[in-house]
Amino acid sequence: MDQVKSAGVTEPEAAVGPVARLEARLKRVGWLPFLILALACGLVWGRTLSFDFVWDDRYFIVQNDALRSPSRALDLFTREDTQHGVSQHMNWGVYRPLRTLHWAALTWVGGRPIPALFHAANLVWHTVACALLFLLLSRLGALLPESLSRSRRSVALVLALAFCVHPINAEVVSWAKSMDDSLALALFLGALLAAWRAWERETPHFGWAALSLGLHLCALLSKESVVTLAPLFLLPVLFRSVRKAPFAAWLAGQFALAVGFVAVRHQVMGGTAQVTRPLSGSYGQTLVDMLRVPLMYGRAMLGIPPSLADYSFMEKGVSPLAPESLGGALLLLAVLAVTAVMVRKVVRARVADESRGRAAVGLAAALGLSWMLLALVPVSNLVPMMQYFAERFVYLPLAGVMLALMVPAARLANSRPKVFAGVAGVLLLGWGAMAFQESGKWRNTSTLMSHGYLNGPPSSRIVVNYLAVLDARKDDAAISAVIDRHRDLLKTQPEAEWMSAKSAFRQGRLDEGRERLLKLMPRLKLNGDYTVDLGVAHAVTGRAAEARAYFVAATKGWPNNPRGWENLGVSLNEEGRHAVALKVLLHAVELDASAVNSWKALSLAAWKTEDWSTARRALEQLAEREPENREHRALLQSIASR
Repeated sequence: MDQVKSAGVTEPEAAVGPVARLEARLKRVGWLPFLILALACGLVWGRTLSFDFVWDDRYFIVQNDALRSPSRALDLFTREDTQHGVSQHMNWGVYRPLRTLHWAALTWVGGRPIPALFHAANLVWHTVACALLFLLLSRLGALLPESLSRSRRSVALVLALAFCVHPINAEVVSWAKSMDDSLALALFLGALLAAWRAWERETPHFGWAALSLGLHLCALLSKESVVTLAPLFLLPVLFRSVRKAPFAAWLAGQFALAVGFVAVRHQVMGGTAQVTRPLSGSYGQTLVDMLRVPLMYGRAMLGIPPSLADYSFMEKGVSPLAPESLGGALLLLAVLAVTAVMVRKVVRARVADESRGRAAVGLAAALGLSWMLLALVPVSNLVPMMQYFAERFVYLPLAGVMLALMVPAARLANSRPKVFAGVAGVLLLGWGAMAFQESGKWRNTSTLMSHGYLNGPPSSRIVVNYLAVLDARKDDAAISAVIDRHRDLLKTQPEAEWMSAKSAFRQGRLDEGRERLLKLMPRLKLNGDYTVDLGVAHAVTGRAAEARAYFVAATKGWPNNPRGWENLGVSLNEEGRHAVALKVLLHAVELDASAVNSWKALSLAAWKTEDWSTARRALEQLAEREPENREHRALLQSIASR
């Protein structure tokens, strides 16, 4: 017993089990839960700080010119084309101006989009969301009967940790583009907690009420999915102070914000739906195809693999009588029925009355299940969108699942504390390990696309993305093998022919490759990379003037694509126009400081124009990236002697 006392645990604490001991420590050290959550986030997700931009980050962040100048900040709220950098080629819309402003601020701080800054922001917002979820769970637990509420902090911490390390969150935390999910959740949780503070007492606190309105507006401007969560602001109706007239005005204000946001979004985007045509061709068939999705959400929320970044392999035209459709429909109906029962119990017994304990038990389940269902409405294709399912769609509803688990978890913690501790430990360690592993596939585009192709069912988009990885590796044998294996999937995909034509170049069939690229022009949407490749095709076949014209077109049409600037600079060097090449290549390395070929071309242009400071800078970069190349060091020494 002396050993127990020396560890800072009293004899009663030691006798009642692990949950009670943890609860006692959490009471004594108020900041301890937040420290634990921050450490958990750092351990599981910290390695994402070294990750690169991947996939759509290129279009939404790297090539988004609207992020580069503070003078365009207002445009982020009034123009849809500022939300991304490829507006002329997109057939779907997005309006998340506060998220995009956040990206812009990170770009201003770094001088350019720096992956580490964006991943750090993702990590911070996910940590904040976990901390606020813990606070909401703790407040909810305080309303429970005494037999359940005495371990509320421990249960709240375990559930917040479960959300923190859940492997399905890998897409949101590890992908820079998905900052909108964690940002929106953190802001909405703040709005709900502020509402609780405003109306929990007999006299309303208008400062907290105003803060709730402001945070709700910010959450809406971060991601449109929050719009359906507005009914959750009815939560304070369970407190006596809502009998005051101001509550009605405040609640009307919250709903007015949601309605107003939808109206503004419609005006900016030119429509409410994300796409102009339903995903399955017709609206009815799209909803039928969505019937299988509840089963996928159930599996994802349980943390059951596999976990994939791309679900474009999902087929259209599924029968409503297919087993997966019937299973999904039954699961959805069951959850709706349970939610309706719980909401009815809460409505019949106000928390502020004598039946407070019983109502609070129903409240936890009703609030959590309602949250989950409301958060799924925006991704249900009731309003047409561009996907059936994506793992980032689970992030917002998963917070509701944790709220719904508050009561069963509290019951287990109080009736069988050792079992609760064991289950919590196994679950958190298992999910944490899975999350750490899942985050790894987001390290770079090559790893992500390879994982999608090698671990999931193929689709035309998945195969084309993998071909792009093989093209970057210059693995021509693998390109041919993949194209042969998936000819049926790729027969309507000109991108596959594009990769095959580039492979022909590398194998020495220059004229054949150029002709194949030119024939693709009617079928392949123009983009920066394709335009550059057309230029390269003409350059290697001795058509320098035509090549330069394509490179110029690439820099004008896609000014944030560094390949256009790099190849234009190289062609100008070859023509002896080194002074012009110098300016072009300085812009290329500003856009992509990791491009070795740009630094090589820049060092040549600087040397020829006797710009020794720029030559020194370029050679220092090359010496760092190619330490085995002694020529860089020799040239640096030559500059030093001048």
